[in-house]
Amino acid sequence: MMVTGAARSLRTRDPESGRSSRATPCGAAENVRWRLRIGYMPYGGTTNKYAERMIEILGAFGNVSDLPRPKSLLRRPAQLRREFDAAILNWVEFDLVRQRDRAFSLFGFAKVLARVLLARCVARRVIFVRHNHYPHGTRERDVERARRALDLLERLFDVVLVHSGHDLGARRHYVPHPLYRIDGTPLTADEERLLAGLPGDCYAVFGRIERYKRIERLLAAFPASRNLLVFGATEDPGYVEELRALAGSNVRILAGYVSDAFAQAALRRSRGLVLAHVEREMIVSGSLFYGLSIGSPVFALDSPALSWIRERIGGEAIHVADDIPGLCAAIAADRAPAVSVPERQSVIDAEFGDGRIEAVFRRVLQP
Repeated sequence: MMVTGAARSLRTRDPESGRSSRATPCGAAENVRWRLRIGYMPYGGTTNKYAERMIEILGAFGNVSDLPRPKSLLRRPAQLRREFDAAILNWVEFDLVRQRDRAFSLFGFAKVLARVLLARCVARRVIFVRHNHYPHGTRERDVERARRALDLLERLFDVVLVHSGHDLGARRHYVPHPLYRIDGTPLTADEERLLAGLPGDCYAVFGRIERYKRIERLLAAFPASRNLLVFGATEDPGYVEELRALAGSNVRILAGYVSDAFAQAALRRSRGLVLAHVEREMIVSGSLFYGLSIGSPVFALDSPALSWIRERIGGEAIHVADDIPGLCAAIAADRAPAVSVPERQSVIDAEFGDGRIEAVFRRVLQP
């Protein structure tokens, strides 16, 4: 995880509970003249690094806590009171499709509708951070139905926030995607040995190893003159074996959990993070901001959001192509130094730093 701006330091954790501190970020509270009660979803027990960062940033404005669950509210109607100044909801769209076949579900729509209406009962202002146009993996023939359903649900919120300026509208406002913190945890002896055994000039594919990322197409076109590291957790060992069968001698595949400290160390010494897929449902990619946070150049397939971001921070940070052969050609031709450029990182920090995010929430949260 990375901290933004000038103060790059490790986030503190309670040594007994392990829970992250919700302390106000240094320097943020002076400009805030109110202390709000903010409900956030998802909150308790989350391993979502994005949610952790946003909750931390929102701590500048008051107390951030979990929203009551719909079942709890229905069992105890007395809880249906406006105890929050604001409720902020993420990823409400996940229930719009059935898990077993990813088909649009009217029952799922009703669940989401109830969740939003209940949030309105307990908060004076309800804010939706829209990450996707429609749920991940939606069945192809249901994509437009899911998209329209989510557009309709948007109207129930007082404010809708998105992480790209290309996707704004009458009801949508732009808020920067947060950068992640540097993990200062020392590597274990095993991690040190593993890192030392990796090629020093490799490109990296990092994140969950899943079929929708089309890694096999990248391997088929990847230049033999370059080294590639594919690493991350997986729940599809069959796909990993398929990739290993396709991999040449210049490709290393590490399938399994890795710590943030190891992932960041591997990416920092790589020549760049490779994103070989465009997710039509996503507004922006969290993996992109993981790479930008670390200072790693990103090689990716183009998208409207990526083009908008690239215009703001410059082409040195993000290299784009229209297709995988074009992406691999850019990698083959890459001659840039494999180091983070401080000037480039300062632009990234200025564009996506905590101060920019706080400025947006200062407007949308103001009583």
